[in-house]
Amino acid sequence: MRAQGFLAVNGFPCPGPLSETSTFSGLVITTESLVTAGRSGDAHDPAIRLSLARGLADHVRLLRDLPGLASAAGLGPAWCPYQGGPWPTPHDPIFDFGSTPDGYGWLDDFAADAAARLTAHAGLETVVGHADWYAGNSRFDGDRLVGTFDWDLVAAPEAHIAGFAAATFTDGGSGAQDLPEPVEVAAFLRDYETARGSRFDAREQVQAAAAAFWALAYNARCQLSFIEGPAAEESTLGLISAHGEKYLGLRW
Repeated sequence: MRAQGFLAVNGFPCPGPLSETSTFSGLVITTESLVTAGRSGDAHDPAIRLSLARGLADHVRLLRDLPGLASAAGLGPAWCPYQGGPWPTPHDPIFDFGSTPDGYGWLDDFAADAAARLTAHAGLETVVGHADWYAGNSRFDGDRLVGTFDWDLVAAPEAHIAGFAAATFTDGGSGAQDLPEPVEVAAFLRDYETARGSRFDAREQVQAAAAAFWALAYNARCQLSFIEGPAAEESTLGLISAHGEKYLGLRW
């Protein structure tokens, strides 16, 4: 809530806290301002995609000025921690990550490759950003970002935060309900570079691509909890099956 309050005071389009946090029956309770502006947007639209990338870069930049925030944010929600390899504890007990179904060991292998790449980030600055940054948590007036919600934070290298968002930014909007193919992931990351005013170097591009793949792989692993028969082509499992090497090998 400290981060949201800081962002709101500095003009960023997010709800501001209205009171201190409290607890009830082990749950944390917060109150925040009601944001009613805008409507859902189609992040397959390049203008909406750029607006999302700019919003991510802007708040990452602003949050650099909050001391102690990285340690408070930590490793982020369930789909972010890669440090133990595949798989982290899922965000909901309805998902069973205990054993991978027959025929899908390739997903474990891909995810392990991504995790290994992500651990090789020594020397990269840790920053803080929204860990669930996608169209479904955003509202737009035309192509202008006017509302952002569900502020789960993660402390990580900037390339990781951009990569996590690049993997899912199209989800939950007004367009097709699917995750981005490799060309759209790369386009989001280029937009992010434009928004922050500098390109990722070659090493950071490897990190961003691996982060995007890790987030996609986590979503695919969730789908495995319910799959019956072959994966649908348009599902995350289908995307990774068809384009896994392209996601991991993205450079732009």
